[in-house]
Amino acid sequence: MARVNGAFLDVLLLLLLLSVQTLPLVAAGDPHNCDAPLASSLPQLSFSSSSQLSSSHGPGFARLNRRDGAGGWTPLVSNKYQWLQIDLGERMEVTAVATQGGYGSSDWVTSYLLMFSDGGRNWKQYHQEESISGFPGNTNADSVVQYSLQPSFHTRFLRFLPLTWNPKGRIGMRIEVYGCSYSDGNLPPVNSIMNFTLGSLLDDWHWHSVLIELQNMHVNFTLDKYMHHVHVNKESSYLDLNFEVVRHCGI
Repeated sequence: MARVNGAFLDVLLLLLLLSVQTLPLVAAGDPHNCDAPLASSLPQLSFSSSSQLSSSHGPGFARLNRRDGAGGWTPLVSNKYQWLQIDLGERMEVTAVATQGGYGSSDWVTSYLLMFSDGGRNWKQYHQEESISGFPGNTNADSVVQYSLQPSFHTRFLRFLPLTWNPKGRIGMRIEVYGCSYSDGNLPPVNSIMNFTLGSLLDDWHWHSVLIELQNMHVNFTLDKYMHHVHVNKESSYLDLNFEVVRHCGI
Protein backbone atom coordinates (compact mmCIF):
# COMPACT_ATOMS: atom_id res chain seq x y z
CA MET A 1 0.00 0.00 0.00
CA ALA A 2 2.98 2.30 0.60
CA ARG A 3 3.80 2.07 -3.10
CA VAL A 4 0.22 3.04 -3.94
CA ASN A 5 0.36 6.00 -1.56
CA GLY A 6 3.61 7.06 -3.18
CA ALA A 7 1.92 6.76 -6.55
CA PHE A 8 -0.93 8.99 -5.38
CA LEU A 9 1.59 11.69 -4.53
CA ASP A 10 3.29 11.34 -7.92
CA VAL A 11 -0.06 11.53 -9.71
CA LEU A 12 -1.24 14.57 -7.81
CA LEU A 13 2.01 16.43 -8.28
CA LEU A 14 1.75 15.89 -12.03
CA LEU A 15 -1.93 16.87 -12.03
CA LEU A 16 -1.03 19.98 -10.09
CA LEU A 17 1.14 21.05 -13.02
CA LEU A 18 -1.62 20.22 -15.51
CA SER A 19 -4.23 22.08 -13.45
CA VAL A 20 -2.52 25.40 -14.08
CA GLN A 21 -3.87 25.16 -17.64
CA THR A 22 -7.09 23.22 -17.05
CA LEU A 23 -8.53 23.83 -13.58
CA PRO A 24 -9.15 26.76 -11.24
CA LEU A 25 -7.20 24.87 -8.56
CA VAL A 26 -3.76 26.22 -7.79
CA ALA A 27 -0.98 25.34 -5.40
CA ALA A 28 -1.18 27.04 -2.02
CA GLY A 29 0.83 30.23 -2.01
CA ASP A 30 0.57 30.89 -5.75
CA PRO A 31 -1.32 34.03 -6.77
CA HIS A 32 -4.60 33.38 -8.56
CA ASN A 33 -5.94 35.40 -11.41
CA CYS A 34 -8.05 38.07 -9.70
CA ASP A 35 -7.17 41.42 -11.26
CA ALA A 36 -10.05 42.27 -13.59
CA PRO A 37 -11.34 45.88 -13.62
CA LEU A 38 -14.60 45.95 -11.67
CA ALA A 39 -15.74 49.57 -11.83
CA SER A 40 -15.41 50.45 -15.52
CA SER A 41 -18.44 48.40 -16.60
CA LEU A 42 -20.73 49.53 -13.78
CA PRO A 43 -23.66 51.86 -14.54
CA GLN A 44 -23.57 55.45 -13.30
CA LEU A 45 -26.11 54.61 -10.59
CA SER A 46 -23.48 52.38 -8.96
CA PHE A 47 -21.46 55.51 -8.10
CA SER A 48 -22.49 57.95 -5.37
CA SER A 49 -20.83 60.74 -3.42
CA SER A 50 -21.17 63.14 -0.53
CA SER A 51 -21.76 66.04 -2.96
CA GLN A 52 -20.91 67.24 -6.46
CA LEU A 53 -19.79 70.56 -7.85
CA SER A 54 -22.24 70.36 -10.77
CA SER A 55 -24.16 67.77 -12.76
CA SER A 56 -21.12 67.27 -15.01
CA HIS A 57 -18.89 66.67 -11.95
CA GLY A 58 -21.06 63.86 -10.56
CA PRO A 59 -19.77 60.53 -9.22
CA GLY A 60 -20.91 58.69 -12.35
CA PHE A 61 -18.09 60.41 -14.25
CA ALA A 62 -15.42 59.01 -11.94
CA ARG A 63 -14.33 56.02 -14.06
CA LEU A 64 -10.62 55.72 -14.74
CA ASN A 65 -9.38 57.20 -18.05
CA ARG A 66 -12.83 58.52 -18.97
CA ARG A 67 -13.35 62.07 -20.23
CA ASP A 68 -17.12 62.35 -20.25
CA GLY A 69 -18.85 65.00 -18.18
CA ALA A 70 -16.27 67.31 -16.68
CA GLY A 71 -13.75 64.45 -16.67
CA GLY A 72 -14.16 63.14 -13.15
CA TRP A 73 -15.85 63.60 -9.78
CA THR A 74 -15.45 66.88 -7.89
CA PRO A 75 -17.44 67.63 -4.70
CA LEU A 76 -19.22 70.91 -4.05
CA VAL A 77 -16.74 71.82 -1.31
CA SER A 78 -13.20 70.47 -1.03
CA ASN A 79 -12.79 69.32 2.57
CA LYS A 80 -12.10 66.12 4.53
CA TYR A 81 -15.80 65.29 4.83
CA GLN A 82 -16.21 64.32 1.18
CA TRP A 83 -16.35 60.77 -0.17
CA LEU A 84 -16.79 58.84 -3.41
CA GLN A 85 -18.58 55.48 -3.19
CA ILE A 86 -18.92 52.45 -5.48
CA ASP A 87 -21.51 49.68 -5.23
CA LEU A 88 -19.98 46.62 -6.90
CA GLY A 89 -23.41 44.96 -7.06
CA GLU A 90 -22.35 41.89 -5.10
CA ARG A 91 -19.63 40.85 -2.69
CA MET A 92 -16.36 40.76 -4.62
CA GLU A 93 -12.72 40.06 -3.85
CA VAL A 94 -10.83 43.35 -4.18
CA THR A 95 -7.11 43.11 -4.94
CA ALA A 96 -6.09 46.58 -6.17
CA VAL A 97 -7.25 50.18 -6.62
CA ALA A 98 -6.17 52.97 -8.97
CA THR A 99 -6.78 56.73 -9.06
CA GLN A 100 -6.48 59.74 -11.36
CA GLY A 101 -7.41 63.38 -11.02
CA GLY A 102 -10.02 65.23 -13.04
CA TYR A 103 -9.19 65.11 -16.74
CA GLY A 104 -7.08 68.04 -17.97
CA SER A 105 -7.59 69.99 -14.73
CA SER A 106 -5.71 71.11 -11.64
CA ASP A 107 -7.98 68.92 -9.49
CA TRP A 108 -6.47 65.79 -7.95
CA VAL A 109 -6.18 64.04 -4.59
CA THR A 110 -2.72 63.58 -3.05
CA SER A 111 -3.79 61.16 -0.29
CA TYR A 112 -6.94 59.29 0.67
CA LEU A 113 -8.45 56.63 2.92
CA LEU A 114 -10.11 53.47 1.62
CA MET A 115 -13.20 52.23 3.45
CA PHE A 116 -15.29 49.12 2.79
CA SER A 117 -18.66 47.73 3.84
CA ASP A 118 -20.83 44.72 3.04
CA GLY A 119 -24.12 46.54 3.61
CA GLY A 120 -23.26 50.17 2.95
CA ARG A 121 -23.83 51.29 6.56
CA ASN A 122 -21.09 50.00 8.83
CA TRP A 123 -17.71 50.96 7.40
CA LYS A 124 -14.20 49.72 8.11
CA GLN A 125 -10.95 51.33 7.09
CA TYR A 126 -8.58 49.25 4.99
CA HIS A 127 -5.08 49.25 6.47
CA GLN A 128 -2.24 48.55 4.05
CA GLU A 129 0.25 46.30 5.86
CA GLU A 130 -0.88 47.50 9.30
CA SER A 131 -0.35 51.15 8.36
CA ILE A 132 -2.92 53.55 9.81
CA SER A 133 -2.12 56.27 7.30
CA GLY A 134 -3.90 56.73 4.00
CA PHE A 135 -2.80 55.90 0.48
CA PRO A 136 -0.56 58.35 -1.41
CA GLY A 137 -2.55 59.70 -4.33
CA ASN A 138 -1.72 61.62 -7.49
CA THR A 139 0.75 64.35 -8.38
CA ASN A 140 -1.10 65.48 -11.52
CA ALA A 141 -4.48 65.06 -13.14
CA ASP A 142 -3.93 62.27 -15.64
CA SER A 143 -1.23 59.86 -14.42
CA VAL A 144 -2.61 56.62 -12.96
CA VAL A 145 -1.45 55.57 -9.49
CA GLN A 146 -2.30 51.94 -8.73
CA TYR A 147 -1.86 50.00 -5.50
CA SER A 148 -1.97 46.26 -4.99
CA LEU A 149 -3.86 45.45 -1.79
CA GLN A 150 -2.03 43.05 0.50
CA PRO A 151 -4.01 41.39 1.85
CA SER A 152 -6.98 41.49 -0.48
CA PHE A 153 -10.46 41.64 1.03
CA HIS A 154 -14.10 40.88 0.23
CA THR A 155 -16.73 43.60 0.06
CA ARG A 156 -19.62 45.04 -1.93
CA PHE A 157 -19.23 48.75 -1.15
CA LEU A 158 -16.08 50.87 -1.33
CA ARG A 159 -15.50 54.49 -0.33
CA PHE A 160 -12.60 56.75 -1.22
CA LEU A 161 -12.16 59.54 1.34
CA PRO A 162 -9.84 62.35 0.18
CA LEU A 163 -7.44 63.54 2.89
CA THR A 164 -5.31 66.03 0.95
CA TRP A 165 -5.43 67.47 -2.56
CA ASN A 166 -3.65 69.87 -4.87
CA PRO A 167 -3.58 73.20 -2.97
CA LYS A 168 -3.96 75.07 -6.26
CA GLY A 169 -7.09 73.16 -7.25
CA ARG A 170 -9.96 71.12 -5.89
CA ILE A 171 -10.64 67.50 -5.03
CA GLY A 172 -10.89 65.57 -8.28
CA MET A 173 -10.97 61.79 -8.73
CA ARG A 174 -11.29 59.07 -11.32
CA ILE A 175 -10.98 55.57 -9.95
CA GLU A 176 -10.80 51.87 -10.77
CA VAL A 177 -11.15 48.82 -8.56
CA TYR A 178 -9.60 45.46 -9.50
CA GLY A 179 -10.50 41.97 -8.37
CA CYS A 180 -12.88 39.13 -9.16
CA SER A 181 -16.14 37.55 -8.15
CA TYR A 182 -16.03 36.18 -4.62
CA SER A 183 -16.59 32.66 -6.00
CA ASP A 184 -14.16 32.84 -8.96
CA GLY A 185 -11.36 31.16 -7.03
CA ASN A 186 -13.51 28.25 -5.87
CA LEU A 187 -14.14 24.93 -7.56
CA PRO A 188 -16.03 24.52 -10.86
CA PRO A 189 -19.83 24.06 -11.07
CA VAL A 190 -21.69 20.91 -10.08
CA ASN A 191 -20.96 17.79 -12.16
CA SER A 192 -17.73 19.16 -13.63
CA ILE A 193 -15.70 15.98 -14.33
CA MET A 194 -12.30 15.58 -15.92
CA ASN A 195 -10.40 12.38 -16.81
CA PHE A 196 -6.68 11.80 -17.19
CA THR A 197 -4.78 8.63 -18.17
CA LEU A 198 -1.17 8.52 -17.05
CA GLY A 199 1.48 5.77 -17.08
CA SER A 200 4.43 4.24 -15.22
CA LEU A 201 3.21 5.56 -11.90
CA LEU A 202 3.86 2.46 -9.78
CA ASP A 203 7.37 1.78 -11.08
CA ASP A 204 5.97 -1.26 -12.94
CA TRP A 205 5.98 0.35 -16.41
CA HIS A 206 2.23 -0.17 -16.78
CA TRP A 207 -0.41 2.43 -17.58
CA HIS A 208 -2.90 3.29 -14.84
CA SER A 209 -6.25 5.07 -14.95
CA VAL A 210 -6.57 8.36 -13.10
CA LEU A 211 -9.96 10.04 -12.59
CA ILE A 212 -10.58 13.46 -11.09
CA GLU A 213 -14.19 14.31 -10.21
CA LEU A 214 -15.07 17.87 -9.20
CA GLN A 215 -18.53 18.36 -7.70
CA ASN A 216 -19.20 21.56 -5.76
CA MET A 217 -16.60 21.59 -2.98
CA HIS A 218 -15.92 17.84 -3.18
CA VAL A 219 -12.94 16.39 -5.05
CA ASN A 220 -12.44 12.67 -5.71
CA PHE A 221 -9.04 11.40 -6.90
CA THR A 222 -9.14 7.80 -8.17
CA LEU A 223 -6.04 5.80 -9.15
CA ASP A 224 -7.16 2.45 -10.56
CA LYS A 225 -9.42 1.15 -7.74
CA TYR A 226 -8.01 3.38 -4.98
CA MET A 227 -10.06 6.52 -4.25
CA HIS A 228 -9.08 9.55 -2.18
CA HIS A 229 -11.73 12.14 -1.21
CA VAL A 230 -11.03 15.80 -0.36
CA HIS A 231 -13.52 18.42 0.83
CA VAL A 232 -12.49 22.01 0.12
CA ASN A 233 -13.55 24.84 2.43
CA LYS A 234 -16.00 27.16 0.63
CA GLU A 235 -14.04 30.21 1.80
CA SER A 236 -10.80 28.94 0.27
CA SER A 237 -9.38 29.96 -3.10
CA TYR A 238 -6.64 27.32 -2.95
CA LEU A 239 -6.34 23.55 -2.68
CA ASP A 240 -3.03 22.41 -1.22
CA LEU A 241 -2.71 18.99 -2.84
CA ASN A 242 0.49 18.06 -1.02
CA PHE A 243 -1.07 18.76 2.38
CA GLU A 244 -4.30 16.90 1.62
CA VAL A 245 -2.54 13.75 0.39
CA VAL A 246 -0.11 13.66 3.32
CA ARG A 247 -2.90 14.30 5.82
CA HIS A 248 -5.30 11.67 4.46
CA CYS A 249 -2.92 9.02 3.09
CA GLY A 250 -0.19 9.27 5.68
CA ILE A 251 2.62 9.56 3.12
